[in-house]
Order: sequence, then structure tokens, then C-alpha cells
Amino acid sequence: MNVLLFIHFLGSALWIGGAIAAMVVALNARTEDGIVRAGAFRLLAPVHTLVVGPGALLAVASGILLTMQLMTSGSAELMAAPRIWVMQATGLIGGLMVLFVGLPTAVKMGGLAMVDETGSLPRSFERYRKRQAYRSLPEWCCEGCILAPCPSSAGGAECSADIPRARYGWAPVTSSQS
Repeated sequence: MNVLLFIHFLGSALWIGGAIAAMVVALNARTEDGIVRAGAFRLLAPVHTLVVGPGALLAVASGILLTMQLMTSGSAELMAAPRIWVMQATGLIGGLMVLFVGLPTAVKMGGLAMVDETGSLPRSFERYRKRQAYRSLPEWCCEGCILAPCPSSAGGAECSADIPRARYGWAPVTSSQS
């Protein structure tokens, strides 16, 4: 379980960190000349294919394996918490959106990011750029639900952070323990 948790957290960090980095580059490239914008979007395609996509795949696959392991380990009562289901549903939806919409769109945009003799990008590039921007909103909403803070509960596990505590008896580190 510890290795799966590490893979899950690593995938989440790659997915969300890469997506934030890509968003910052794309937003700042809007004000640049066509040649600079084309270069930025050509570089964003590998960021999506090498960081964001594999991160989403790792997070979703390890999340499914963690769920299956939790269900078969006798801790199925932890699955009744609504926050677990919200995290799982939004993680699955967000991950599938990245893999089947965001990743192909980013790769297509990287291929279309070529300036013509006037220094402007093709019309099809702008269409894909808007598609990527509209696609990002529901994905960010899903990621926000995944990362929403979940207070620790006295009556049992209510969020994903409480599952290792409930299963292995981990206790949060307090200022008196450090």
C-alpha cells in the first residue's frame, strides 16, 4: 500500500504540477509575438505528453488499485464516506479528460504552432487553443474537488488523508510531538 500511495501522490504531483506550469506558460504566451507563441506551444506539447499525461495515468491507475486493495482488505466501510466517492469520481473524470481530450489537443496544437510569412498562427491553431481553454475549466474543477481540504474526523475516516491513519494507526504530527 505504501508503494501505491507513493505512486498515487507522484502521479498527482506530476499531473497537477505539469498542468499548472503549462497554464502559466500558455497564459503568458498570449501577449507575445506569433513566433514566440508558436515556440511556447510547441514546447507545451512535450510537457503534456511527458509530464501531465503520464501523471494523470499514474494517479488514476494507482487510485483504482488503491480502491480495489481497500475493498478487499476488510476496510470497505471506509468507502462509505462521501468525500472518498467525490475524490474517486472527480479523479476518474478529470484523468479521463486529460488523457482523451487535453493530451490529444495539446499535441495537435504543438503540430499546428507554425507561423506563416505574416508572423501569425493558423486559424485552426486558434480553434484548438480555445478548445483547450474550455476543456481546462471542468478539469480544474475536478482537480479542485480532489484536492479540497478535508478535516480529520473523530468518528472515522472521512477523506483520503484519513485512510492510512485508520488502516495503519498513523497519527497526525502535532506541534507537541515535533
